[in-house]
Amino acid sequence: PSSVDSGNDKVKVKIDYTGDGKSSVSGTIEITNNSDETIDLSKTDITYYFTADNKSSFTFDNYHSAVNAKDGTYTALSSVSGAISDASGTDCDKKCVITIKDSYSLKKGDTFTLSFALHPSDWSNINISNDYSYKNADGVVIKTGGNIVFGKEPK
Repeated sequence: PSSVDSGNDKVKVKIDYTGDGKSSVSGTIEITNNSDETIDLSKTDITYYFTADNKSSFTFDNYHSAVNAKDGTYTALSSVSGAISDASGTDCDKKCVITIKDSYSLKKGDTFTLSFALHPSDWSNINISNDYSYKNADGVVIKTGGNIVFGKEPK
């Protein structure tokens, strides 16, 4: 898919994949708080599940991350990172867990935006069409406080 737009009563999630998908998974993830409860971003993580395609080393790049508040204010975030580790399940043997260290809470109507790339460290070609998270609209998993608020983990 080039775009996923989905959600529930807790969050609305929009994922736009960009680039040619040959040397990286890249795009923008937007998470909008739909609930009356605040979402503590420092207790939130985003997991992308993928196949390594016989590559040994991957890099996560955070090009831009910010909160666009419902009231119009904009806050750039500086402590967003991704850690790559082994995973198991359908269409994945690796995962990238994206964490937010900035102390910020999303109020109802606020949106967290992340522009990113995940790629082999040598920028060699990969096949993203066989990645669990790319193939499934709910394949990107978002947890807050350890609880899944969006997505389904691979089996």
